[in-house]
Parts: sequence; C-alpha cells; structure tokens
Amino acid sequence: MYGILNGTTNYILTEMERRGCSFAEVLAEAQEKGYAEPDPTFDVEGYDSRYKIAILAMICFGHAVRVEDIPVEGITRIDRVDFAYAHRLDHTIRLIAAARRRGAGRLEVFVRPLMIPCRAQLASVLGSVNGILLVGSKGGNTLVTGRGAGGEPTGVAVVSDVVQIARDIVAGGRTATPLGYVTWRPAKIVPSGGNKVGAYLRLVVRDRPGILARVCSVLAEHRINIDSVLQEPALSKKRLPFVMTLEPTLEKDVARAVSKIARLPFLAEPPLMLPFAELP
Repeated sequence: MYGILNGTTNYILTEMERRGCSFAEVLAEAQEKGYAEPDPTFDVEGYDSRYKIAILAMICFGHAVRVEDIPVEGITRIDRVDFAYAHRLDHTIRLIAAARRRGAGRLEVFVRPLMIPCRAQLASVLGSVNGILLVGSKGGNTLVTGRGAGGEPTGVAVVSDVVQIARDIVAGGRTATPLGYVTWRPAKIVPSGGNKVGAYLRLVVRDRPGILARVCSVLAEHRINIDSVLQEPALSKKRLPFVMTLEPTLEKDVARAVSKIARLPFLAEPPLMLPFAELP
C-alpha cells in the first residue's frame, strides 16, 4: 500500500512543481486558503501521514502498528530546483506513506518524500487531493482518491466518523470490523536500510576545484556507483546546487556515505537524498 495521505503537503509539492514557487511561498498560500494550519508542523513534517498509515496498516494487514515506530521524514527540505532536476529524470516528488508486507508478522512502514516516475498512478494525484494505491497479489492495483484538505472535506470526514460511532453504539459494538479482522496482532517494523535503492543526491556547495573528486571518493569508499551528474546552469557559485543519481545500493550504505559527505567543508547546507521508487 502506497499513499499520499496529507492534502496540505500534496498541495504544496504540486504547486511548487507547477509554478516553480518556493516552499515558503506555497505554504503561506496554503494557510490563506485554509489548507494548512497556522502551525503547519504536523502536516509538513509528515506526522499526520504517519498516524494515517498506522491505521491503514491495521486495516490492510491486521497488524497493530505503534505510531512512534514508524520512521518519518517531511518535505521542508524540498526546493523548487529539485523539481527541475526531477523533470530531467522523468520523475516527480511526492510525500509517500507506505506499508509493505515483509513476511509473517513483519511490515515495512514509513513516511518520506520519494522520487516517483511521472507515469506512476500517484504522480497524477494533484493539489489537495489524497490517494491510496493498493497493490494486490491477486486482485491487481486499485487507486482510490479524494479531497484531503480544507474545511468541507474535513467536515465530511468528521461527520462520517461520528455516524459510524453512533451506529456501533446502537448495535452494541457488534458491527463488522474493516476487512473482517476481529483482533489485530502486533507487528515488527522492519527497517528499510536493507533494501537496494537508486537514489537522488542533491548537494549545495560553495564552488571550488576538487568538489566532485571528494564526493566521488566518499561514494567509492562505500562501493556506490554513480549513474549521472546533473547541474543546472547560471546559478550562484556561493550556493551552487548539483545532483548525482546513484545506482541501486543498500540504503544503509547510502545513508552512511551521505552522512560522511555532509561533513565536507564546502557544503553550504546538508545533502538531500531521495530514493527512487518504482511505483505502478
């Protein structure tokens, strides 16, 4: 199961992509329209999506998931330049909440921004709309979408929950549970570091000779192959972004390399690493 579960963050990302605006500009607009709270932390840092994916994992897999065990990463570090590079790679960026079965009693669950192909079904979920993609071993793929932010869709969701609770009370708590589960078994959250992923690595540097050699040296230490190097022209040499795409490697090895690269003296800000996700 893969989901875009927060209308606020999806509105911000798709407007940044569509109009080339900064994160701060679109966030302010979302607050004016009632899509974002005055304090947007719960949305933009991914915490709202984390609660929702915990509930959906229970419904889909019959496993109780502790919210605090789900790794989460928000969208505050996504920049408009990331969409420029993403388009060159025929990808886009979405905040994806995912839950995947990894064996008996084992689930991989996370919330994080991912590079997804422009042809992927979730790439077409735009604005304040939410979408859930269910990938079935027998029934194939099912995409469900609906409005996810603003007063009216929020009001509908709240009233629907109140009606369902009232019906449960009238029935003495005997109404059917979702998908037939009567009890939920505890699940072990499997870390994603053991997965092989291709990665988008964006660095913002104070330009000087030898930068690429230093970065390549760190990647070589961790046995990570480079697929491509991209740089948009005519940008400031004091804060120069460039991108490397990395061939599929264990994610934990990529994380170690990125942590070491972050300590290099010419970095103007911490590196941004986004995994490539091959979604249907």
